[in-house]
Amino acid sequence: MWQREPALAGRPEWSYRGGTGVRRLRGSMGLLVALGFACLAGCGAGPDGGDGGPEAGTGAPGDTTELDLGSVRIEAASGIKRLDLPVPDSAEVCFTGYYGAAITRLAEMGPGRLLVSFYPNDGQDYDLWTVDPTKGFASRLASWASSEYNPCWSPDGTKLAFASNMYGSYDIFHMKSTGSSATRITTQTSSDNAPCWSPDSAKIAFETNRTGTWDVYEMRSSDGANPKALAATAGDERSPAWSPNGNYVAISHNPDRSSGGSDIWVVPYGYTTGWRNLTEGATVDDDSPAWSPDGTRIAWSRCTGSDWNIWVMDADGGNKREIVATSASETHPTWSPDGNYIAYQHMLSVRVVRVDDPSDSRELTPSYGASAHPDWCRAPQAVRSLIGPAGSDWGASPPFGTGQGLMILGLSESGLAEAVGLDIPSAYWSGIAASGVPNTGSRLVGALVEAAQIDGVREDAGPGTRPIYWSTASSPVTTSVLMLFSASTGKVVTVLPSTTKALAAAAGVPRVTARVDGGRVILRGAFGSVLTAGGTADMAPQGAQRVELDAGTGEVLEAS
Repeated sequence: MWQREPALAGRPEWSYRGGTGVRRLRGSMGLLVALGFACLAGCGAGPDGGDGGPEAGTGAPGDTTELDLGSVRIEAASGIKRLDLPVPDSAEVCFTGYYGAAITRLAEMGPGRLLVSFYPNDGQDYDLWTVDPTKGFASRLASWASSEYNPCWSPDGTKLAFASNMYGSYDIFHMKSTGSSATRITTQTSSDNAPCWSPDSAKIAFETNRTGTWDVYEMRSSDGANPKALAATAGDERSPAWSPNGNYVAISHNPDRSSGGSDIWVVPYGYTTGWRNLTEGATVDDDSPAWSPDGTRIAWSRCTGSDWNIWVMDADGGNKREIVATSASETHPTWSPDGNYIAYQHMLSVRVVRVDDPSDSRELTPSYGASAHPDWCRAPQAVRSLIGPAGSDWGASPPFGTGQGLMILGLSESGLAEAVGLDIPSAYWSGIAASGVPNTGSRLVGALVEAAQIDGVREDAGPGTRPIYWSTASSPVTTSVLMLFSASTGKVVTVLPSTTKALAAAAGVPRVTARVDGGRVILRGAFGSVLTAGGTADMAPQGAQRVELDAGTGEVLEAS
């Protein structure tokens, strides 16, 4: 049984560059679930000052919970607890932790993938390419002696539909998203184009001129069987776009095929009546409608003269506004998975623009060719697994093994800034206790973790890189670890383990206290050692009860 944690059910954004900044969003919990690759569920304690997450032991045995943090997704046992660390307002990184039960999957998520038709000026025709929307890097999926246009992802991201003139006239094909197993599913001598998957992937809608006018048809997606008209009149119907709930199809419709232009219409799926014109009254051409992922808005391209521009409106036709307008032509809008950006064709390239801030835009595809017809995959994309199936390249899959009892994550607007796991034997996972450490200043974040046995701290060092291992004492056994993180980078700056013996010596006093004194953070406790520089340097091999850190960098200045 899969269940989504209610506190994390918002739709997070992604950010292909810096974004708005964490500090600007402090104090608004509503915005925390919308911050691009941001500090979801991790900035500040819950209402009762506790861990703010579900209590351990809830849910039926064997249940799992899928946690969606925007830039990170976690699959864990249902009894997991959440650790919320006190994070200063000035922090560029927010922190959260999950502990107490097995974490079986931890994946770093990307902003999805783009498909384009691309002509790279190398003597080839238009082929299908994928584009990284954060970097613009492109790779060719397939290359045939034909042109492929209007590619479209299946909802789960595993298949592609597209139009190709491989056999003369344009037909609809589909293939795996890897570029293999291309299959022709229409065989008309007419032109079939602009395929669009239904939300359940069972059908494909497309435009066709097989009756002499342009109509919108649907067919079975697997083999093209059972073709029938979805929208067919004496006029032209083109550019179908299925609504996310499957109840409507948006089209470009010119009722009398006049030069007066086409409008964007919404057609109830399965009905010949109830059509609604959303852009009626303008003596312009409207084309290429695209639904936002939540179904509340529609983007489209409009020609007001010689140029096409990108517009956005509510799904009922209200609040129309132009978001891209240049002397060039902009067509074929497609929404990012979070609904915050639109990619579109800009003359012979593909660009991306932030819907609510059109000044935030960027060109994606290379300038040495011609790009057309972008489509943004809405399926989640794991760009890296940190915990998952066995097999590791020291940062890709996975640096922390196949299961963990505790993970602490640092999340920033550009993605995952930090991931730290503690090596705790599985027999002791249910007994983990974790808490934040207050009063560490504006540049440091503290986390205290306690368990019957802690064998080390394992810190992710990035894709393809061996993890950083902070060693702790095995004799006597380490039972608690205080970790200090940089609030600007998310990285661990020092680790202070304590042993059963050290804790016994400190009986009757608080486990750890912190305070800022000038440019220093002064920690008091019974520390078995003081680890710095990735665990390779021990500043107090005989233990310490007072540790002074640089309040800005976390560097250990003194241990006694």
